[in-house]
Amino acid sequence: MMKNNILSSFFYTCLSFLLVYNNIMAKKRIKIPNITAMRIFYKSAKTCAVCKNNNKPLFIHHIDENPSNNNEENLILICAECHNEAHTKHDYSINLDNKRLLFFKTEWEKEIKEKSINAMIKGDVISPINWTYFNFSIIPKSIISYGIDYKNEKYRYLLESNIINKELEIISKENNKHFDKKTIFDCVNINNAHILKSYFEEQVNNLISVIMPYEIDAIWTKKEIMSLINPNTFVYHNGGMYFKSLYDENGIETRKIHMQAKNIRIEGLIYTYYMFGLSSIINSFKRHSNIIGLYLVKNIICEKKCMTLNVTPIVLGSGNLTYYSQTPFKLRDKRDLSYLTWDNDMDG
Repeated sequence: MMKNNILSSFFYTCLSFLLVYNNIMAKKRIKIPNITAMRIFYKSAKTCAVCKNNNKPLFIHHIDENPSNNNEENLILICAECHNEAHTKHDYSINLDNKRLLFFKTEWEKEIKEKSINAMIKGDVISPINWTYFNFSIIPKSIISYGIDYKNEKYRYLLESNIINKELEIISKENNKHFDKKTIFDCVNINNAHILKSYFEEQVNNLISVIMPYEIDAIWTKKEIMSLINPNTFVYHNGGMYFKSLYDENGIETRKIHMQAKNIRIEGLIYTYYMFGLSSIINSFKRHSNIIGLYLVKNIICEKKCMTLNVTPIVLGSGNLTYYSQTPFKLRDKRDLSYLTWDNDMDG
């Protein structure tokens, strides 16, 4: 009997120890990985998800108050005042509890996403987006692989006219000599060329809505880029680019596209074969132009003073002057970068 009591006492002692140990471990603070922290800052546009203020010190708060749970769904970006409120319990007023924090996080990140998409693809009546460079070696495959619903009326017309196939590849061999330079749009007459351009403009905008490329000017620091950007990441850029002719082969010219700011550089190659219209060849993508573009990052090279993003331009164009006022992000040269010195031990 005594032996059973001793065993029983030992069992409950061990059980109590395990419960206490688990409780301690559950509250153990684990450092938030840089990539996770940067994603939280980006998805919230470096703005408090509760009060929508972006001019106050910001904290990454654990919604379930478990500092070892660094799942992105459990992390919300809030200012110092809202952070204090989240740790304060009220008897006679509404608390900023876990349920409300999760609601604020979900709604705010959804709003940021919608604003970002609209800023990248909507434009306006005064400065509509005009895509005039299409990388047809990548665009068709991307549209299909990302599950874009591309089978609309224009698709059926282009398919029935034997201009494209079911894989969205251009197959028409019509002869059209309206341009001095050879482009992929020369394979059809002018009317069909405009239909082809219009169709792929729509699909590119749909693609941007699905892939949600990073607005690169919103993360224009080496620390952010190294945390968020990897090979095969899509990025969006709106601004000045330089163009340099490299060589011409059978009337198709290869040009280098590049820009640099604050020791960060973007560079890639484009081809006149993928350009629409004579103005694109002789004006839009020559010397220096302000353009909008979607790029696929091939690799990132970090040297002593400069970081270079080697990219493949997917689609380039002009217009969208309202982007700067519509994007939810603070862009390069217009941002307070002090948050990049945030201390991981200060998250809550």
